[in-house]
Amino acid sequence: MSNAPRHDPSGATRVVTVDVSEDALLPLVGCLFAALVLVVVAAPALITAVAAYWVATWRRWPWWLLTAIGIAALLSTVATSGPVGAVHHHLLAVRDLADTHGFLAVAIQHRSAAWLTAQIPLSVPIGLLIAGFARPITRRAGDRPSP
Repeated sequence: MSNAPRHDPSGATRVVTVDVSEDALLPLVGCLFAALVLVVVAAPALITAVAAYWVATWRRWPWWLLTAIGIAALLSTVATSGPVGAVHHHLLAVRDLADTHGFLAVAIQHRSAAWLTAQIPLSVPIGLLIAGFARPITRRAGDRPSP
């Protein structure tokens, strides 16, 4: 189909079509909103990963210790509330942000503690797994314990 405007033979009305794909602001707004949702949803896991990585490096823990603790915590969370329940609680912030209807700052101000509390059961194990998997990648040769 052609995007050309239809022509009215009487000349009384004109139909104007707008190509939204050429508007540069819409993709930018979409990317900013996606980044906000990602930061709100992933921030606790990233904070946990950085803290666990720092402690493991400082204490010279092996990578498998963080990974084992992360897997055990993840399995206990899933066993307690089920996989659907765990994801449902974790995505509370996404549901609240989708229902804000323009009051984004108010929703963030009033609901941030609830979002953090809902995300902790999955964020901590995932952060431990991220730190555990990052540990052997960034380990230097001098960090290995002597036999």
